[in-house]
This record gives sequence, C-alpha cells and structure tokens, in this order.
Amino acid sequence: MALFNSQTASEAGRKSKRTSAKKLVIDSTLDEEELTKNALNGDYGAVTQRQVLLMLIQHHLRHKDRLLKQAIDEEDLLGAAYLKTLSRDELEAVMRSHDD
Repeated sequence: MALFNSQTASEAGRKSKRTSAKKLVIDSTLDEEELTKNALNGDYGAVTQRQVLLMLIQHHLRHKDRLLKQAIDEEDLLGAAYLKTLSRDELEAVMRSHDD
C-alpha cells in the first residue's frame, strides 16, 4: 500500500471534483424575479435551490446596506452644509441646547 503523504494528498486535492461541484452556473438571461420564481417552484435541485435563495438574500442585504450608507452620507452632507451657514453665536446656542 502506498503512503498517503502531503504530496499525494495535494495531488489528490487538485484532481478532486468536489470543489467544482460547489460552483453554481446560472443562466444569465433570467432576471431576478424569474430566477426567484424558478427556485421557489422547485425547478432546481435542493442544493441549487438553496444556493440561489441564499444568493438572492445576500444581494438584497447588500443593496439595503448600500442604501442605508447612502442615506447616512446624504444626512452628513446636509448637516455639514447647514452648519456652514450658521454664525458663531448660533453654533454656540445649538451646542448649549444639546448640553442641557
């Protein structure tokens, strides 16, 4: 029996097809709504269905996070622009009102 050392393990890992099985190729002609519908209807196998739904959820969360960051940036810009229009006395009054 041959020894199974790190070199042969490395070669076996390169030849293995298991990692490529995790990759998911999706028909790019489908839009998000049709892809979701196909996944929910069970048109795909269980593993593919799960991966499609996880991908859609991640996409939605990234989009939501991006919109939240954009809203915060816009508020910061508006606040900075407003503060530039105030005089020193007005700024001090605003700061005092927040201290109380």
